[in-house]
Amino acid sequence: MDLPDKGGDISSVFLFGLPKAGSTLLNRVMRPLCERGDLAAFSLHNAMRGLGISMQDMPDTVGEIYEATGYVYMGYRGLQPQDKIPSFASGRAVYLVRDPRDMIVSKYFSEAFSHRPPGSTVDDKMIKKFEERRQKLQNMNLDNYVLESGHHTLDAFENTQAELANVEHRVWRYEDVVFDKLNWVNQMLDHLDLNVPKQVVERVVERNDVRPDAEQTDAHVRRVTPGDHRNKLQPETIEKLNEIFAPILTRFNYT
Repeated sequence: MDLPDKGGDISSVFLFGLPKAGSTLLNRVMRPLCERGDLAAFSLHNAMRGLGISMQDMPDTVGEIYEATGYVYMGYRGLQPQDKIPSFASGRAVYLVRDPRDMIVSKYFSEAFSHRPPGSTVDDKMIKKFEERRQKLQNMNLDNYVLESGHHTLDAFENTQAELANVEHRVWRYEDVVFDKLNWVNQMLDHLDLNVPKQVVERVVERNDVRPDAEQTDAHVRRVTPGDHRNKLQPETIEKLNEIFAPILTRFNYT
């Protein structure tokens, strides 16, 4: 696996997220700013997906891609032991979370309608599985989906938390930043000690401040307003999700 040419002699940065928790927004705003700060961008997860390799099948040598200086490692949508996050990520990492009830609703629309298929360079198993899954979900009730998939979303949180247990990082909640992106981005840059001209920061944030006037089911940015699960799910479904996600809702102060 080839990395881009290394950036400057600056401590590497790590951008961590979760599936359907604003990770694309995090990557789109921070990648050009980190590159302006002389860091080369690389996404392990995107590279694996483009090759048609699942996260579970990542090679044991994947830890060799990490270098202590010169890179921003990004595109993480949940972590597993296979990611082999290095100790030098500590103090150089940010982590974006979201209400898991909104995450799982968003994940349904993404899997069923808007998510792009994986690559098949190495193997076509992933793309076949993707197509079968999409067909199944398009014929599936949303409430049934979230209840069936709830424990997978819980596992994504818990697995990521376990991998970050010994990595010093700062957490932001999607709900707190989605309508205050400039302030959020400036806080991240300050935390990571990256110097980027004010005008560049403002331009990048403005370009990524997308707010659809109406819901777009087949678009990646479908609906940015927090609390969407309350509009989409039956009350009894929400009650069951509250039980499933109780540890997460408490840990990140969601009500």
